[in-house]
Amino acid sequence: MTAPTHAMVLAAGLGTRMQPITDNLPKPLIQVLRKPLIEYNLERLHSAGISSIVVNTHYLPEKIETYLADRGEIQISREVERLETGGGVACALPLLSKQPFYVLNSDVLWTDGPTPALDRLAAAWNGQKWMLCFCFIQHPGCSTIPA
Repeated sequence: MTAPTHAMVLAAGLGTRMQPITDNLPKPLIQVLRKPLIEYNLERLHSAGISSIVVNTHYLPEKIETYLADRGEIQISREVERLETGGGVACALPLLSKQPFYVLNSDVLWTDGPTPALDRLAAAWNGQKWMLCFCFIQHPGCSTIPA
C-alpha cells in the first residue's frame, strides 16, 4: 500500500485533567519545550509526507484555529457539540480522503526509532483484511507491547 497522504488530528477535548492550565488554553496549545503539543504531531505528519490535515476543535476553538490559520494544508472541523473520538472522525470524513488516513491525538508525544512510527504503520497496513490499524509505541517500564 502507498502511505496515507491525509490525516486527522484530534484536538476537541476539554483538557480537564490539565486544569488549571487549560482553563484558558486548549490542551493542544500547551507548550512543551517552547512548542505547542499539537506542533509536534504536525511536524511528524509533514515528515511522513502528509499533504492534507484535518483538525477538529471544540473547546476554545478560536485559539486553535488562530494558531493554525496560516497553514493552507490544514482544514478545521469545528464541533458545536463535543462528539468524542469516533463522532469527531465521522463528522470530519467529508474533509478526508476516501483512502486510508492517519488519526492522531493532538496531545501525544513520542520518539521515533530508526524507522519513524508513521512509516511503520503505513508498512504494516493491509487494507484488504483490515478496516483499522493501531500503532503502539513501547515505553520502557509502561508497556510490554513489542515495537
